[in-house]
Amino acid sequence: MAKVFKHFGIEFRFPDAVTSFTELDAKKLCFLYPIWASKHGGPTHYRKEDWFWEIVYTLWGKGAKKQFVCHPWAETMAEAASHYRYVGLSGCASSGKSDFSAVWGIVNWLAAPMETKVFASSTTKEEAKGRIWGKIRDYWDGAAFKLPGTFLNSVSKIITSDGVIKGSDTSGIQLVAGARSKEREAVGSLIGFKAPRVVFLADELAELAPGILEACWGNLGPGNPDTEGQDKSDTVFGFQMLASSNFRGYMDPFGVFTEPKDGWRSVNIDTERWETKRGICIRFDGLKSPNLSLAEDKWPIYGHKNLKEHEAIGRNTVQFWRMCRSFPAPEGVSDVIYSEQELLQGGAFENPRWSERPIIKLAALDPAFTSGGDRSVLIFGSLGYDTLGKRILRRDETLFLKEDVTDKAPYDKQVALQFKNECQRRGIPTDHAAHDATGSGISFGTLLAELWPGDVLPIKFGGSASEMPVQSGDKIIPAHEAYVNRVSEIWYQGKEYVRSGQIMGIDRDLAEEMTARHYEVQKGKETRVLVESKKDMKLRLSRSPDIADAFMILINLAIVRFGFSVAGSSMQNVNVSESSPSKLAEKNDAVYDEGAVTVGAEADYYEFS
Repeated sequence: MAKVFKHFGIEFRFPDAVTSFTELDAKKLCFLYPIWASKHGGPTHYRKEDWFWEIVYTLWGKGAKKQFVCHPWAETMAEAASHYRYVGLSGCASSGKSDFSAVWGIVNWLAAPMETKVFASSTTKEEAKGRIWGKIRDYWDGAAFKLPGTFLNSVSKIITSDGVIKGSDTSGIQLVAGARSKEREAVGSLIGFKAPRVVFLADELAELAPGILEACWGNLGPGNPDTEGQDKSDTVFGFQMLASSNFRGYMDPFGVFTEPKDGWRSVNIDTERWETKRGICIRFDGLKSPNLSLAEDKWPIYGHKNLKEHEAIGRNTVQFWRMCRSFPAPEGVSDVIYSEQELLQGGAFENPRWSERPIIKLAALDPAFTSGGDRSVLIFGSLGYDTLGKRILRRDETLFLKEDVTDKAPYDKQVALQFKNECQRRGIPTDHAAHDATGSGISFGTLLAELWPGDVLPIKFGGSASEMPVQSGDKIIPAHEAYVNRVSEIWYQGKEYVRSGQIMGIDRDLAEEMTARHYEVQKGKETRVLVESKKDMKLRLSRSPDIADAFMILINLAIVRFGFSVAGSSMQNVNVSESSPSKLAEKNDAVYDEGAVTVGAEADYYEFS
């Protein structure tokens, strides 16, 4: 004979051995199977999010040590999280993202504690204590009822146990440090993990390692399929990912996670909700906070004080757009050379539709001159014409040349040989290749010439800007009048090509480095661009832009050797013979001194018409 417990108009039937089934137990079951609950006597208008709030009010309502204050933005988060497997919460500072994520994770675990594993990820364990893990601990300790688990703060885990039942590592709640420096360890703990239900809370996903996102999409999601409810009309997510962040950029993990189904051009500053390629993104704009429509702040989210602090920094700043509006800053606000908007609008992430005219294959190397130093990056590209007659430079492939510790040859010789072999494998001759000739690159060039005789173009990033013609408004001027130094010239010259849609095939890693380097405008006799030094950039970001350096060499190679010019500009009237790359290379010899670019000799082969 079954034992019957009645809650919310629903009769819950269990074997006689079951002695207790509380109202909270009923809420948890209804949260898992809301359609089943409605069909069996429960409130017909209740959806999953309504049962979620019933549990929240029970655990963190009045009388609880830690109370959760429900606000309009939290209601929106709950609605999205209840109906989508992949949910992005793009929000301003103090939008309540971390508080909601913590409570959502605890409730999902509590609904089925023996079958559910919740991962919470932040950059490091120390930072997590002030972010998502700290929130989980606060709500865990502050619940009105003792939860069936043991909080092990020393190892950042919550183990399912209540004195009777005891879980394993396949259930409970666990912190995962997701900083780039911890990527291998974090991904290793996720790959192959299986449990009936897995919830991944990615707090500040923009700052986490890209491998975290790939592990969730490629391993946790497919490895933990959805399960149907008791009457086949409810579906319980086998895996769900809830990711939150202040928006930083299109190419970081959060930008990739929240990319609109129809592309970034399909949304704008007024868009607050959009479908992504896998789920949904909800955006919380500080200027539209519910508090700002009131005389004083009613809810513990973004309010008048936050806005005042951010406006003191300035509305036309990247920080204001990220921390208040959580949306990409308009062009001109950022001080980076290449903005993500420019790359997106210029079609840089797309592939060209080539015409039948011949395509020139190119290669550019940024070598690391010491073992264990920066990466040796080799980029291959194609220069050709699209079906509209526009000349396009496409990045085809990026290789990282690695040291063979079993090879007794010096590291620079290994790099030179790999450069030669990879180019020859693709049929690329020496006069279609270039390398960095800055500093130690001069001796590297000498070594390369011995191993691969020919006309490989050496590009020097140091020294003054050149005499090469550049477009400035409606005028053509020497590069040294537009740029403070040579590195500024090399890095900045691709900007107009991007805007004119002539740079394509950019991938995420290259875009991330291109959009990271800053510049400033120096005003004097001439207004000139000064690009941030590599030393300062490495101090700021703790990494070197090796991939982007190699790509800038590729662009410079296309300009110097093959007359690559900006479509529709006056530069098209600056004619460079393309009839013979080898003869053109001979003319270029006057440009170089000791294997590096110098100033003042280019006019021999540039003709101004």
